[in-house]
Amino acid sequence: MEICYSPFTLEAALKESLDEPPATLLVLPNGWVKVAAVLPHICADLRAGTLQQAWKAYCGAWRSDSVLAAVKRAMEDGKLHAEANRWQPIEIVNS
Repeated sequence: MEICYSPFTLEAALKESLDEPPATLLVLPNGWVKVAAVLPHICADLRAGTLQQAWKAYCGAWRSDSVLAAVKRAMEDGKLHAEANRWQPIEIVNS
């Protein structure tokens, strides 16, 4: 067995996510789907919708102006990571 890792900062991970968002959903115990661990944005609720709907909302979130602006702010100011668990539902308009 080999353990591989790549040291990174949260800011570097967010920068990578802008180019290529993670292909995994972060589902909270109550069924909410977060856009990213270091952001407070909730894009879907699996208690009220399907996995397919959650995936579409997640993909849409990574193209939304509000999420992109939040990512950029979080990259510039690491203190904002402390707000990650102050969940904020966002409405995603499917294009």
